[in-house]
Amino acid sequence: DIGKTITNSLESGGFPQFCYRALTKPPEYLVLIDSPTYRDHFARLADSIIRALEREGLFVTRYFYEQNPRLCFRNIHGEREYLADLADKYSDHRVIIFGSGEHLRDPVSGELDAWTTLFHKWRDRALLTTVPPAEWGMREVALAREFIVLPASLDGLAALVEHFENPAKLDLKAW
Repeated sequence: DIGKTITNSLESGGFPQFCYRALTKPPEYLVLIDSPTYRDHFARLADSIIRALEREGLFVTRYFYEQNPRLCFRNIHGEREYLADLADKYSDHRVIIFGSGEHLRDPVSGELDAWTTLFHKWRDRALLTTVPPAEWGMREVALAREFIVLPASLDGLAALVEHFENPAKLDLKAW
């Protein structure tokens, strides 16, 4: 840190006082997992994957939600937290949603609900959908306007990591 080094060196009578700062900051992730029931197999699988990533040194904050991510919880008996509060608290994180994304859309128009603008607080946001790519349609097209949409699989997760490191427009048809 050149500025701090100069200031501290001048304050110490001209003796060099080197100050350093990190050149990079490892990414941090906020993961939201759809868990309609606590014993949901997909939610447990997603949670296991996230725990494995934590063991590898990634910084992950994990929350669950039941169909609608506007109300999240850390565990089944944990206190509920609003998505708006999480957006303020973790806005510098990358957000990854594990779920179908069905409850992010207006059931009549098929477009994203107005409240989903909460996700604009995050620059990097993705949805790893439980819907198989063979069944993707207008729902995924609507979601892809605001999120990186990939299948909730190890291949999808690998593609997401690659995208975060080298941003490029992802093609839904490729999946």
